[in-house]
Parts: sequence; structure tokens; C-alpha cells
Amino acid sequence: MKRDIITIVDFGGQYAHLIANRVRRLGVYAEIVQNDVNVNTIKHSKGIIFSGGPQSVDTDLSPKISDKVFKLHIPILGICYGHQVFAFKFGGKIGRIPEYGKCLLRVNDKSTLFKGVNSQETVWQNHGDAVLEAPKGFSVLASTADNEVSAMSNVEKKWYSVQFHPEVTHSGQLGKQIFQNFIFDICKAQKSWSMKNYLEDLKASIKSEVGKRNVFLLVSGGVDSTVCFALLNSILGPERVRGLHIDTGFMRKNESKMVDKMLKDRGFNNLEIFNAEQEFMKRLKDVYDPEEKRKIIGKAYLDIKDEALKKYNLDEKNWLLAQGTIYPDTIESGGTKNADTIKTHHNRIDQIQELIKQGLIIEPLKELYKDEVREVGRILKLPVKLIDRHPFPGPGLAIRALCNQIKRVAISRSIDSYKPYKVEIVDIKSVGIKGDARSYANPAIISGKYNFEKLQSMMTEITNQQTGVNRVVYNVLGCEFANVKLHQQFLNEQYLRILREVDDITTEIIRKEKLLKKIWQCPTVILPLGNDKSKFSIILRPVDSIDAMSAKAYELSESILMSISKRIKQEHKEIYAVFYDLTSKPPGTIEWE
Repeated sequence: MKRDIITIVDFGGQYAHLIANRVRRLGVYAEIVQNDVNVNTIKHSKGIIFSGGPQSVDTDLSPKISDKVFKLHIPILGICYGHQVFAFKFGGKIGRIPEYGKCLLRVNDKSTLFKGVNSQETVWQNHGDAVLEAPKGFSVLASTADNEVSAMSNVEKKWYSVQFHPEVTHSGQLGKQIFQNFIFDICKAQKSWSMKNYLEDLKASIKSEVGKRNVFLLVSGGVDSTVCFALLNSILGPERVRGLHIDTGFMRKNESKMVDKMLKDRGFNNLEIFNAEQEFMKRLKDVYDPEEKRKIIGKAYLDIKDEALKKYNLDEKNWLLAQGTIYPDTIESGGTKNADTIKTHHNRIDQIQELIKQGLIIEPLKELYKDEVREVGRILKLPVKLIDRHPFPGPGLAIRALCNQIKRVAISRSIDSYKPYKVEIVDIKSVGIKGDARSYANPAIISGKYNFEKLQSMMTEITNQQTGVNRVVYNVLGCEFANVKLHQQFLNEQYLRILREVDDITTEIIRKEKLLKKIWQCPTVILPLGNDKSKFSIILRPVDSIDAMSAKAYELSESILMSISKRIKQEHKEIYAVFYDLTSKPPGTIEWE
């Protein structure tokens, strides 16, 4: 079928594939190419979009683009790093202006790219570098309080660029309008793509890839693996598909029993439950580094898969391993040419990558985002209760239980510029993302009166200005931290039991308050911060997202926050403090590890 194409040039940005997602959602086919693409392969595109990237455009090792691309006379839209490419290529000036998360944009020119938008709009930022001066021939279209050249254009050549990220959900209607203006008004592309078209292509691809072999799928019970299981059953038939749910000991309360019942109630009788709690716990004994945790868990999954194949007398030569991997797993694991590794997902460890190279793994959903996976689930007529479940990471509670090697003082320093609020930096690290690059930095604790809007403003300011901070949490119960310690702590049954029960309390209250559908996900995290009697603290992380590529803290009322926190403290004397994570993504990731 002949169809119009928008080409995305991937400079290694976390959101490169998300741009393709947004273009496809407007009904136009999009394909991703690398920055060293042969120009002849993209010369028939209706438009080109330059993605973001983790590097500084003016360094020798940064990814470049051929001058020939600019001579194709095809409309180009640059985003973030792509915005800076235009400035660097044509004589503009680049400098350091960090902006992360929510930002107010002032639109000066609404005649082309910004047609139909408001004079002020909220956008999502994720950059350290910025364009200080537009190159000759370019006009400035929009600015922020800190960055004068937040968007620019050369209308004659049909070149446009923006420093912010219109592709992320949290740039809202503005982002959608920018893509509509670029794709339909500037590029003159026609609609010719839909998810149903994609699903038909995917079915044909799966049949071709599997051939005469069968498929053995690791089913966690989350949305991705369950949709993958249902999809493979519908295409290949249940006699050629076996599902294996491994109970790692890191599941939520009664999770494995619920997964088994839910799937068997739907007629999936080709699912086995394999208990491996002791094996996973043994392998993670005395491990505190989050990257090491993820890699050990990924390897354990593979080893137990091999053990299960032997137990069920399945010939490995005739059985492909399937995974419910989705695109955020790939990109955060540094899965494209110029992308930085934010954190290694358990389904992207080195051994998995080697099996992929050998053609021994099939991943039907690897090009999709969570919202698209849910759409596939709806097309397959899976129940709403299953499709709309809160996401749960493969490593489970193991990466929500922060570990620490050495007992030490908890607070490293205070920031005095936010009075009457008290801001303290905790000497423990979590994974974040700044400017498309991995951040492994400290959280800041804010103590004071609860005012969500004020706290959000402080979060943005602190993470933008403090290079060693990538998260901000609110001290819900007003606990003091002058004499508390970070205790030595590794994974053990007691630590996980407390987290599991606290997670259940949080979920129960959120359900009671009818917030389960409004909150996209609510990780509950435990860390070894406290005094000698109550050694642990809890972090509540409710987020608003669609695809996990961007997120903002979901606003909980003070009464709900207090209700959850007081009940946790009342039922668990081991808990010293309860925190509410205020951080957007970026600069924080959704999970702490």
C-alpha cells in the first residue's frame, strides 16, 4: 500500500520513538532512521523530524546529520537536540540553560507552526543546553522565562524547531496542534495509517518469525505480558503457546494467585505457575546497587525458564522465548545507537540481547507504548479490569526496596533559600533522567505547610538549579531528620513483607477514594532511613502518565495523604517517616531504581 511517510531522525533521545507514536496517532505512517542514514532512502518523505538526544551538539563526538538532508527541499521539524542542530549548523549560538519538566511558553508568532494555539502554553522540557541566539534567516517563534529562543523558523525553507518536547503527553493539546500543523499544513501529508492496519501487519510478522516453532512466554501478569500472551494465543493457537508465571517473591500481596485465577477465568489454561522465591532471594543476598539488582533478576528469569523447559519436557530447539517487552524498556536500557542507558530493564540484560541476535526471542510488542498495548488489548476484547491495571515492573518490589551498604548520617546538607520551608538533601541515590542522559543523584526533602502548587514550583526550581538533585519529596508527617541514619539494609523477607503490606494499605485507600483509574500508577517505595527504633521510611509515588515516557506527580489531597501516612505508621511501628514524591519525569524516572 502506497502511503505518505514522515521520517524521524534518531539522535538518541528518549522520546524519538514517541514522536513516531504521535505521528501515527494522527493517521500518518512514521519510520525511524539513524542520523547517518543514506539520504536517498528518505528523499521521498513528506516531512522529516529531528529528535532530541543526550549529547551537546557542539562537541566532536555528538551525532551529526549530512548537509544533503537540508538540500532535499523537504519540511523539517527539529525537537530539543534537533532544535540545536539548526542553530549549530547555520551559525546560531548554543549555551547552558537547564530546564526540566513543566514550563510556561510564550508564543510570539502563531502564523505557521503555532497556528491555533494560545499565547501562553504549558510545555514539557528536558534539556541542559539551549539556543541562545537564532541563526541568520531564522525568526524566533516562542520563548520561556529563561530561554529567549524556545522555538524558531525559516519559513522560506520550511524549517522549524522547538526546544521543548511537543511529543510528550504533558505538552498537552499544544503538542498535538504542533504536529497537526507540521504534518498536514506544512508537509501536506495524507492520513493512511491505523492501529488495526498495524495489528494486521504484526500478525503476519509474528507468523513469519515463528514459522513452525512454538512459543514459550514469561507472563508476569501485568498489562504488557498478558496482552502479549493473548495476542500469541489468538494468532498461533493455545496448543503452540505456553505461558510461565514465575513467582519471584517480589510480587504484590496475593498477586500470583490473582494472575493465575484471572487468566484461567478467561480460558487461558496453557499457563503454569513456577515458585522461585528462594532462588531469587539467594541471588540478591547482600546486593545493594540497583543496576546489579536488575541484571541479576534478568539472568535468574532466564535460568528458571531453562529449568521450566526441562520440567515440562519442551525441546528448546522447537520453542522460541517470547517477552512482553515494550518500547520504554528498550530506550531506557540504551537500546538505540545514540541513546544513553538510564537503567537496564530485566528484559534487556546482555544475555537477552545475545539471544535476540541469535533469533531465539520474539517480542511482539517491542515497538509499542503502554497506551498502544492497551489499545491492542481492547481490539482483542480483553476485560477492562485487566487492560487498565496499574503497571508493575518485572523485577517487582525488589526495585522498590532500596538497599544500603553502610550505616551513615542521612542528611548531607540543607538549602536555606526556601524559608519558611526546610529543604534537606538525603545521602542516598535514585535513578533519574536529565537531558536524555542518566542521572544518579540525591533526593531533597521538603518540610513545611502542604500546598501542592507551591511544592511543585519548588520541585522544578530545586531540580533545575541543584545539579546533584534529581528528586524532591514532601515530608508528610513533619518528621525531624537531624539525628536519623541510613541503616545498612539488603533484601530480606521482613523488609519485603513490610513493603508488601504498606503497598496494600496504599492501594486499598486509593481504591476506596475512587482514584485507581485517575492515578496511572502508584509505586510504594521503602528505604532504610530512620532512627534506632523505627529504621525505615516509605515513599508514595502516585503519577499521572499515559506512556511512561513523561509523567507528573498526581495531586493527592492533604486529607488522603494524611490518611494513608497515619495508617501506615499506626500499623507498622518500624516506619519512621512517610514521603510524597513530587517529581515529574524528567528529571525523575517513575521508579526509584
